[in-house]
Amino acid sequence: MTIISILSSEWEIQFEDETVGSNAVAGLKKITHVSGTTVISSNALYSAVADAMDELAAMDFENPMLPVTPEAYTMENAYFIDRTSTQFLKGGAISSTSWTTDVRSISHNNTTPFVAGDIGRQVVGATTGDTGTLLDFETLPDSTSTTIIWIRPDDPPRTCLITRVR
Repeated sequence: MTIISILSSEWEIQFEDETVGSNAVAGLKKITHVSGTTVISSNALYSAVADAMDELAAMDFENPMLPVTPEAYTMENAYFIDRTSTQFLKGGAISSTSWTTDVRSISHNNTTPFVAGDIGRQVVGATTGDTGTLLDFETLPDSTSTTIIWIRPDDPPRTCLITRVR
């Protein structure tokens, strides 16, 4: 399992071999804010990621971010940055080239709410049996049962209706 801490250990790059918690599956591929209150520029994040990718521990992995312009960056190779982490970024723009196939955002009516410990676990489709890795979730402000979830399907062209976390 490979994680590289960047930016005074306030951020991490979690590579595709990384798992979290019990019953987790590989495939997080995330850039995540993990501690602190420092708000940084998108350019500072990109620069730290680019520097980290030169480290020996990162040599076997795909690059998570590429520059488009000096103020615009693209998440590449199915890497994900969660909504909470983006609150610690200012200036610039970060887009994704792979969300249409590699990451899905799904509205989910849950009877059992997700918790932080569910991130990284495998989720299963209600009727299809499709599986994927839970990357992030957000319960809608005016609801106790509707959640937006972000998953990386094990079979990217398909969509999952999630019923349980393994």
